[in-house]
Amino acid sequence: MFRQMKIKMTAYYSAILTAIVLLINVSTFLSINQFNQFQLEADTLRDIQSIAPSEWLVSDSSDGQKSSGTLSETEPNSTDDNAFEESEEISEHQETNDSTKQPMVLKTPDALKTFSVYYIFSNEDKLLKYNVKNSELNKILMAEYQKTTNSTKPKMVEIKGDKELYLMMVKQSIQFEGRDIGVVYAGRDVTGVENMLHNLIKIMGISSAIGIILSVVIGYFLAGKSTKALKESFEMKQKFIADASHELRTPLSVIKLSAEVIMRETEDEESLVFQVSKDLEEEVDRMLYLVENLLILSRSDSGRLVLNRETILLKTLLMKAIFALETLANEKNIHLSYEELAGGVFETIRVDSRLMQSVIIILVENAIKYTPEGGLVILKNNGGSSFSIIDNGKGIPIADQKKVFDRFYRVDASRSKNTGGTGLGLSIAKEIVEKHGGKITLISVPENGSEFTVKI
Repeated sequence: MFRQMKIKMTAYYSAILTAIVLLINVSTFLSINQFNQFQLEADTLRDIQSIAPSEWLVSDSSDGQKSSGTLSETEPNSTDDNAFEESEEISEHQETNDSTKQPMVLKTPDALKTFSVYYIFSNEDKLLKYNVKNSELNKILMAEYQKTTNSTKPKMVEIKGDKELYLMMVKQSIQFEGRDIGVVYAGRDVTGVENMLHNLIKIMGISSAIGIILSVVIGYFLAGKSTKALKESFEMKQKFIADASHELRTPLSVIKLSAEVIMRETEDEESLVFQVSKDLEEEVDRMLYLVENLLILSRSDSGRLVLNRETILLKTLLMKAIFALETLANEKNIHLSYEELAGGVFETIRVDSRLMQSVIIILVENAIKYTPEGGLVILKNNGGSSFSIIDNGKGIPIADQKKVFDRFYRVDASRSKNTGGTGLGLSIAKEIVEKHGGKITLISVPENGSEFTVKI
């Protein structure tokens, strides 16, 4: 019992400690990841927004007149296999709209050169200049650009291949003199940061596994400390019950013997002395029955209930119960009947005959108590190491059927005062049957009787 309790408590403590470890690791990782994400986005957005409008264009005029901001359109150079190598300067077609407008030359701001990749587009979304020479990377980034909205929020782009690459990309409009004259799409290589986060996941996974192992060890230790006090208290209670039961058996036996002697010596059965002695004997029998039951439960709980198994005919045990309880049944005009299936007469079982006889007595007594006068109780030999006790009494309410095997539980406490029940019989029967490795079941229909079946 305490071993199972210790296992359950170990599982309980371990689950709590494991949940704490996992919660700490997951929350730590999410916090670090969220902070890094926020920091990378903020740095990328700040750097792209820090480029002044004047840094994008330079006038090719020497007269100092104010120029209109118009980006010339050019074709990008061919690509090679280097991912982040600065592209060669592209030829710039200069536009002159009229005599008052000066041709503008596209200039790459120094701040933009700090980005790993970048694209510059005109207002018509035509590519003017870019700094990506790896053709595969260029295709992926151009596809990502097509999916971006007008939002300036940076976005992480993952490029899978022989070597994973992570870029924090941002889209920003280019303004000159209050007008949008183009779009820049730039990004920074943050592969190192992402790899660090991936390594952090592995480290936290290992630390979580170690934490789970430590949680189980600590949980086992705490469970041991918790169950130790309970076990000591339980053992003290069991020792007290066993000692008290042993001490009570002798004086009760003496009282019973004295009552029997008085009854034998009293000639007048109607006299007060005889009646008092008879009542005393009945109460002593009840007390001895209770003491014996407490001893059985105490030994079962402490694991000291020893089975002295022997091979015996099942029919013999059932017939002995009929002979032992025939007088009790006759007092209520209840007929005890034995039935058996084909071959049941030769059915043997290997049990502690004294304890199994107690189980049968308990079940038959219970049936007699709760069966009305003129009723029927059947002891049925099912064969296959199984027997049933069937009655046609009042039955057991459905709500009480799961509780009848609990200690001191009585379906009708008021009636038990008249029947002499203590609420221990069925629980003791269940303990003995389970100690034999068997099972006891109940089928009962209110007002139509009950059937207790024991399978060894």
